[in-house]
Amino acid sequence: MGKISELEQRIEQLNNEKERLEETLKQVIGVSMKEAIEESVKEQRINRISKHIFTVKFSQLIGNPWSPSFYDWEASANILFDYLIKIQPRKWRNELQSLYDKRSGNRVDLPFKRQFSGSKWTEKTPISAEFIKKIIEKL
Repeated sequence: MGKISELEQRIEQLNNEKERLEETLKQVIGVSMKEAIEESVKEQRINRISKHIFTVKFSQLIGNPWSPSFYDWEASANILFDYLIKIQPRKWRNELQSLYDKRSGNRVDLPFKRQFSGSKWTEKTPISAEFIKKIIEKL
């Protein structure tokens, strides 16, 4: 019985260490992701008037979605981070590449699940493919 309890303790120690290392990895990748997003947001080509108000050239609207999150990379960053937080951090780059590869034109439709009063559905938010590409390059 002593040998079995020793093995169980060792397995428990290894599991705890694995969880700690995964959390450390998540934090490191999360910081890198946040820095990449912040750098990309600074490169954005919109004229921000205030936190919630910005202007976009009409020529940028032609053929693109009229969703504010498509043009406001800060909003896109929040949506993207909410999407990625549910995925293991080491898979983020592959997930972003997969989303980028499935793009239609200059947009990536980011799926997210909604739930209200027991009903569940999936919505898609358009995000600029250029923004996703910049994030992939910086990771």
